[in-house]
Amino acid sequence: MSPDQLQSIDRATELLAEEALCGLDTQHTRELDELLQETGDSQRDGMMEVAALLQLGFLKTDPAGYEPMPEHLRNAVSSQAQEFFTTEDQPDTASSSASVSELADARQKRESRRASSRWLRPGAVGWYLAATLALAFVVYRTDTAVAPAPTPSVTEQRQALLADTDTMIIPWATSDQAGYTSVTGDVVWNNSQQAGFMRLAGMPSNKVSELQYQLWIVDPARDSKPVDGGVFDIPAGAGEVIVRIDAKLAIVTPQAFAITAEQPGGVVVSAGPLLVVAPVSG
Repeated sequence: MSPDQLQSIDRATELLAEEALCGLDTQHTRELDELLQETGDSQRDGMMEVAALLQLGFLKTDPAGYEPMPEHLRNAVSSQAQEFFTTEDQPDTASSSASVSELADARQKRESRRASSRWLRPGAVGWYLAATLALAFVVYRTDTAVAPAPTPSVTEQRQALLADTDTMIIPWATSDQAGYTSVTGDVVWNNSQQAGFMRLAGMPSNKVSELQYQLWIVDPARDSKPVDGGVFDIPAGAGEVIVRIDAKLAIVTPQAFAITAEQPGGVVVSAGPLLVVAPVSG
């Protein structure tokens, strides 16, 4: 076999493995077709067949509905795999009294059977096996991977924070600002976790392109200026809204939580007015 033929076989093997692993685009499919015609391969689906057998072998099902592979099928698969991956001639076991012509004829028949079932040269079989085992590993890992737990909603996160005895619940005081007198709800804040949520009902919606609401945390023990607690929006038609507090600095001793309306993106220092306030009692 010439070096060019060996190179063509190696390239075809590479493309076959890639096709089985992740598929080929139009250009590479055309290249593979041409190579298989050039090598005279009659088993285009060989790689796919091996991949399918490995997938079946690694596929896990519900334990309650699991059925072991029938013994006759297991034996058939094992026999096919052994024949496919044989790379060296087994020593002739014929009697030493057999004629040279008989031994040659037997060898020719073995080579003929191998040629009819696969064209891969011995040097490529190891690579072929590695590729199919890689595919089996991917199938197995995909099948057995544990799905990530869903992220809790803000409502669930708020409830979890409320379960901590260190969490404070601070209701919104009645506002005297026009349009905000009906706002109700509360702030829950846990200083040890530096986490909290606002619950707002009756809060007017905002146009994000014009203004955004901004929370401020009054903490004289830290600074004379309120700490930015993050900007947020109230969608049109929303009833009760829960918003996560995003304190930009660590809070020491919060005295009040207040909301203002600011330009989109918020500001560093607010000029007010305070629309709603939740003062910390005691």
